[in-house]
Amino acid sequence: MPTVIALDVSLSMSRFAVTHNFNQNNEPISKRQLAIAAINQFLDHISAHCKLEFLALLTFSSECRMITESFTRNVDTIRDLLENLEENDNTNYEAILSGIVSAVLKQWSNTLPVEILLITDGSPGYGPGCLRDAIENAKPFPFPTKMNILSLSDPDEKNYTENIKMLHQLIEMSSGEGAVYLPENHLTSKGLSSAVARLCAKDFTPYKGLLRCGKLSSKITLCPPPQPYMSRSEEKRYDISEIIEIIGFIDLNDLKLNYHLTENQQI
Repeated sequence: MPTVIALDVSLSMSRFAVTHNFNQNNEPISKRQLAIAAINQFLDHISAHCKLEFLALLTFSSECRMITESFTRNVDTIRDLLENLEENDNTNYEAILSGIVSAVLKQWSNTLPVEILLITDGSPGYGPGCLRDAIENAKPFPFPTKMNILSLSDPDEKNYTENIKMLHQLIEMSSGEGAVYLPENHLTSKGLSSAVARLCAKDFTPYKGLLRCGKLSSKITLCPPPQPYMSRSEEKRYDISEIIEIIGFIDLNDLKLNYHLTENQQI
Protein backbone atom coordinates (compact mmCIF):
# COMPACT_ATOMS: atom_id res chain seq x y z
CA MET A 1 0.00 0.00 0.00
CA PRO A 2 1.46 3.41 -0.95
CA THR A 3 1.96 5.96 1.82
CA VAL A 4 2.05 9.73 1.37
CA ILE A 5 3.98 11.81 3.93
CA ALA A 6 2.72 15.41 3.77
CA LEU A 7 4.76 17.91 5.77
CA ASP A 8 3.69 21.46 6.61
CA VAL A 9 6.59 23.84 5.85
CA SER A 10 4.78 27.11 6.53
CA LEU A 11 6.39 29.84 8.63
CA SER A 12 4.44 28.84 11.75
CA MET A 13 6.37 25.54 11.79
CA SER A 14 9.52 27.55 12.54
CA ARG A 15 8.17 28.59 15.93
CA PHE A 16 9.56 27.06 19.09
CA ALA A 17 7.34 24.84 21.18
CA VAL A 18 5.48 26.47 24.07
CA THR A 19 7.14 24.04 26.48
CA HIS A 20 10.71 24.56 25.38
CA ASN A 21 12.66 21.70 23.87
CA PHE A 22 16.42 21.87 23.64
CA ASN A 23 18.97 20.02 21.53
CA GLN A 24 22.37 18.74 22.65
CA ASN A 25 23.79 22.26 22.42
CA ASN A 26 21.06 23.57 24.73
CA GLU A 27 19.45 25.44 21.83
CA PRO A 28 15.65 25.60 21.50
CA ILE A 29 14.09 23.23 18.94
CA SER A 30 11.49 24.43 16.46
CA LYS A 31 8.33 22.56 15.51
CA ARG A 32 9.88 21.95 12.10
CA GLN A 33 12.83 20.16 13.70
CA LEU A 34 10.47 18.09 15.84
CA ALA A 35 8.49 17.19 12.72
CA ILE A 36 11.60 16.00 10.89
CA ALA A 37 12.58 13.90 13.91
CA ALA A 38 9.09 12.38 13.92
CA ILE A 39 9.33 11.52 10.22
CA ASN A 40 12.72 9.90 10.75
CA GLN A 41 11.25 7.80 13.57
CA PHE A 42 8.43 6.78 11.22
CA LEU A 43 10.97 5.87 8.53
CA ASP A 44 12.91 3.76 11.04
CA HIS A 45 9.75 1.79 11.72
CA ILE A 46 9.01 1.35 8.00
CA SER A 47 12.58 0.15 7.38
CA ALA A 48 12.29 -2.45 10.11
CA HIS A 49 8.72 -3.69 9.67
CA CYS A 50 7.26 -2.59 6.31
CA LYS A 51 10.15 -2.78 3.85
CA LEU A 52 7.88 -3.20 0.83
CA GLU A 53 5.98 0.03 1.51
CA PHE A 54 6.15 2.70 -1.20
CA LEU A 55 6.58 6.23 0.17
CA ALA A 56 6.29 9.73 -1.25
CA LEU A 57 7.22 13.00 0.46
CA LEU A 58 5.17 16.13 -0.21
CA THR A 59 5.44 19.53 1.43
CA PHE A 60 2.85 22.27 1.59
CA SER A 61 2.47 25.91 2.53
CA SER A 62 0.69 28.21 0.08
CA GLU A 63 1.37 25.54 -2.54
CA CYS A 64 2.08 21.82 -2.59
CA ARG A 65 5.38 20.38 -3.81
CA MET A 66 6.31 16.80 -4.63
CA ILE A 67 9.76 16.39 -3.03
CA THR A 68 10.49 12.82 -4.07
CA GLU A 69 10.48 12.22 -7.81
CA SER A 70 7.95 9.43 -7.33
CA PHE A 71 6.90 6.85 -4.76
CA THR A 72 9.97 5.00 -3.55
CA ARG A 73 11.10 2.28 -1.15
CA ASN A 74 14.41 4.04 -0.55
CA VAL A 75 13.92 5.67 2.85
CA ASP A 76 17.49 7.02 2.83
CA THR A 77 16.55 9.21 -0.13
CA ILE A 78 13.71 10.70 1.89
CA ARG A 79 15.98 11.26 4.91
CA ASP A 80 18.42 13.22 2.73
CA LEU A 81 15.64 15.33 1.24
CA LEU A 82 14.34 16.23 4.71
CA GLU A 83 17.60 18.03 5.47
CA ASN A 84 17.21 20.50 2.61
CA LEU A 85 13.58 21.60 2.77
CA GLU A 86 12.78 25.26 2.29
CA GLU A 87 10.53 27.28 4.56
CA ASN A 88 7.60 28.99 2.89
CA ASP A 89 4.70 31.28 3.73
CA ASN A 90 1.16 30.54 4.94
CA THR A 91 -0.65 27.20 5.23
CA ASN A 92 -2.96 26.07 2.43
CA TYR A 93 -4.76 22.82 3.26
CA GLU A 94 -6.64 22.75 -0.02
CA ALA A 95 -3.31 22.74 -1.87
CA ILE A 96 -2.08 19.62 -0.09
CA LEU A 97 -5.36 17.74 -0.57
CA SER A 98 -5.31 18.33 -4.34
CA GLY A 99 -1.56 17.68 -4.43
CA ILE A 100 -2.02 14.28 -2.81
CA VAL A 101 -4.65 13.35 -5.38
CA SER A 102 -2.35 14.33 -8.26
CA ALA A 103 0.66 12.48 -6.82
CA VAL A 104 -1.28 9.27 -6.21
CA LEU A 105 -3.17 9.12 -9.51
CA LYS A 106 0.02 9.87 -11.45
CA GLN A 107 1.49 6.54 -10.35
CA TRP A 108 -1.35 4.37 -9.02
CA SER A 109 -4.90 3.44 -9.95
CA ASN A 110 -7.91 4.85 -8.11
CA THR A 111 -8.74 1.41 -6.67
CA LEU A 112 -5.56 1.03 -4.61
CA PRO A 113 -5.85 1.96 -0.91
CA VAL A 114 -3.49 4.74 0.18
CA GLU A 115 -2.23 5.77 3.63
CA ILE A 116 -1.72 9.49 4.27
CA LEU A 117 0.37 10.90 7.12
CA LEU A 118 -0.12 14.66 7.34
CA ILE A 119 2.18 16.50 9.74
CA THR A 120 1.31 20.04 10.77
CA ASP A 121 1.39 22.37 13.76
CA GLY A 122 -2.39 22.48 13.74
CA SER A 123 -2.56 26.15 12.82
CA PRO A 124 -5.73 26.74 10.75
CA GLY A 125 -4.05 29.35 8.58
CA TYR A 126 -5.84 32.31 7.03
CA GLY A 127 -7.13 33.41 3.67
CA PRO A 128 -7.90 31.12 0.70
CA GLY A 129 -7.12 27.47 1.42
CA CYS A 130 -7.19 27.84 5.19
CA LEU A 131 -8.37 24.92 7.28
CA ARG A 132 -11.92 26.22 7.54
CA ASP A 133 -12.13 26.65 3.74
CA ALA A 134 -10.64 23.19 3.19
CA ILE A 135 -13.33 21.62 5.37
CA GLU A 136 -16.15 23.47 3.61
CA ASN A 137 -14.85 22.64 0.12
CA ALA A 138 -13.47 19.16 0.81
CA LYS A 139 -14.42 16.28 -1.44
CA PRO A 140 -13.76 12.61 -0.71
CA PHE A 141 -10.49 11.34 -2.14
CA PRO A 142 -11.12 9.49 -5.43
CA PHE A 143 -9.41 6.38 -4.06
CA PRO A 144 -9.70 4.38 -0.80
CA THR A 145 -7.64 6.09 1.87
CA LYS A 146 -6.98 6.57 5.55
CA MET A 147 -5.60 9.95 6.57
CA ASN A 148 -3.84 10.30 9.91
CA ILE A 149 -2.77 13.74 11.11
CA LEU A 150 0.16 14.23 13.47
CA SER A 151 -0.44 17.62 15.10
CA LEU A 152 2.53 19.38 16.67
CA SER A 153 0.32 21.47 18.92
CA ASP A 154 0.31 22.14 22.63
CA PRO A 155 -2.69 22.49 25.00
CA ASP A 156 -1.33 25.86 26.14
CA GLU A 157 -1.63 27.31 22.63
CA LYS A 158 -4.49 29.59 21.66
CA ASN A 159 -7.61 27.89 20.19
CA TYR A 160 -6.03 24.46 20.74
CA THR A 161 -9.32 22.57 21.21
CA GLU A 162 -11.05 24.27 18.27
CA ASN A 163 -8.10 23.62 15.93
CA ILE A 164 -7.97 19.92 16.83
CA LYS A 165 -11.70 19.65 16.25
CA MET A 166 -11.27 21.10 12.76
CA LEU A 167 -8.51 18.61 11.96
CA HIS A 168 -10.93 15.81 12.85
CA GLN A 169 -13.51 17.40 10.55
CA LEU A 170 -10.98 17.54 7.71
CA ILE A 171 -10.40 13.78 8.04
CA GLU A 172 -14.12 13.10 8.14
CA MET A 173 -14.87 15.19 5.04
CA SER A 174 -11.96 14.07 2.84
CA SER A 175 -11.11 10.53 3.91
CA GLY A 176 -13.70 9.25 6.36
CA GLU A 177 -11.05 7.14 8.09
CA GLY A 178 -8.12 8.14 10.24
CA ALA A 179 -7.26 9.90 13.47
CA VAL A 180 -5.50 12.93 14.89
CA TYR A 181 -2.42 11.98 16.91
CA LEU A 182 -1.25 14.37 19.60
CA PRO A 183 1.80 14.45 21.88
CA GLU A 184 1.09 13.26 25.40
CA ASN A 185 0.49 16.13 27.84
CA HIS A 186 2.63 18.79 26.11
CA LEU A 187 4.61 19.16 22.91
CA THR A 188 7.96 17.63 23.77
CA SER A 189 10.31 15.31 21.90
CA LYS A 190 9.30 12.44 24.16
CA GLY A 191 5.58 13.16 23.85
CA LEU A 192 5.78 13.41 20.07
CA SER A 193 7.78 10.19 19.87
CA SER A 194 5.03 8.45 21.83
CA ALA A 195 2.41 9.72 19.35
CA VAL A 196 4.40 8.36 16.39
CA ALA A 197 4.78 5.01 18.16
CA ARG A 198 0.99 4.81 18.66
CA LEU A 199 0.42 5.59 14.99
CA CYS A 200 2.90 2.92 13.85
CA ALA A 201 1.48 0.32 16.23
CA LYS A 202 -2.05 0.84 14.92
CA ASP A 203 -1.56 1.17 11.16
CA PHE A 204 1.98 0.12 10.28
CA THR A 205 2.61 -3.03 12.29
CA PRO A 206 2.39 -6.14 10.08
CA TYR A 207 -0.17 -8.80 10.87
CA LYS A 208 1.49 -12.10 11.78
CA GLY A 209 -0.57 -15.26 11.74
CA LEU A 210 -0.94 -18.81 10.54
CA LEU A 211 -2.52 -19.81 7.21
CA ARG A 212 -4.07 -23.28 7.11
CA CYS A 213 -5.32 -25.35 4.22
CA GLY A 214 -6.28 -28.87 5.27
CA LYS A 215 -3.21 -30.45 6.86
CA LEU A 216 -0.90 -27.81 5.43
CA SER A 217 -0.02 -24.63 7.32
CA SER A 218 2.38 -21.73 6.98
CA LYS A 219 3.26 -18.61 8.94
CA ILE A 220 2.30 -15.42 7.10
CA THR A 221 2.91 -11.70 7.40
CA LEU A 222 0.53 -9.08 5.98
CA CYS A 223 1.33 -5.40 5.67
CA PRO A 224 -0.67 -3.24 5.99
CA PRO A 225 -2.48 -5.30 8.60
CA PRO A 226 -6.13 -6.26 7.96
CA GLN A 227 -8.44 -4.00 9.91
CA PRO A 228 -11.34 -5.10 12.14
CA TYR A 229 -14.74 -5.22 10.48
CA MET A 230 -17.64 -3.34 12.02
CA SER A 231 -21.06 -4.79 11.24
CA ARG A 232 -23.61 -1.99 11.18
CA SER A 233 -26.56 -4.37 11.14
CA GLU A 234 -25.33 -6.37 14.12
CA GLU A 235 -23.46 -3.46 15.78
CA LYS A 236 -20.63 -5.88 16.38
CA ARG A 237 -16.87 -5.75 15.77
CA TYR A 238 -15.06 -8.67 14.13
CA ASP A 239 -11.29 -8.91 14.63
CA ILE A 240 -9.01 -10.94 12.37
CA SER A 241 -8.02 -14.21 13.99
CA GLU A 242 -4.37 -15.25 14.31
CA ILE A 243 -5.33 -18.36 12.33
CA ILE A 244 -6.76 -18.01 8.81
CA GLU A 245 -8.22 -21.16 7.29
CA ILE A 246 -8.88 -21.80 3.61
CA ILE A 247 -12.22 -23.57 3.50
CA GLY A 248 -12.68 -23.88 -0.24
CA PHE A 249 -11.77 -22.66 -3.70
CA ILE A 250 -13.65 -20.77 -6.40
CA ASP A 251 -13.33 -21.67 -10.05
CA LEU A 252 -11.93 -18.78 -12.09
CA ASN A 253 -14.68 -19.24 -14.64
CA ASP A 254 -17.26 -18.54 -11.94
CA LEU A 255 -15.56 -15.24 -11.15
CA LYS A 256 -15.40 -14.28 -14.81
CA LEU A 257 -19.09 -14.97 -15.31
CA ASN A 258 -20.21 -13.22 -12.13
CA TYR A 259 -18.37 -9.93 -11.92
CA HIS A 260 -20.63 -8.65 -9.17
CA LEU A 261 -19.32 -11.38 -6.86
CA THR A 262 -15.71 -10.21 -7.01
CA GLU A 263 -16.42 -7.03 -5.05
CA ASN A 264 -17.48 -8.98 -1.97
CA GLN A 265 -15.21 -12.01 -2.10
CA GLN A 266 -12.92 -12.51 0.87
CA ILE A 267 -10.13 -14.84 -0.14
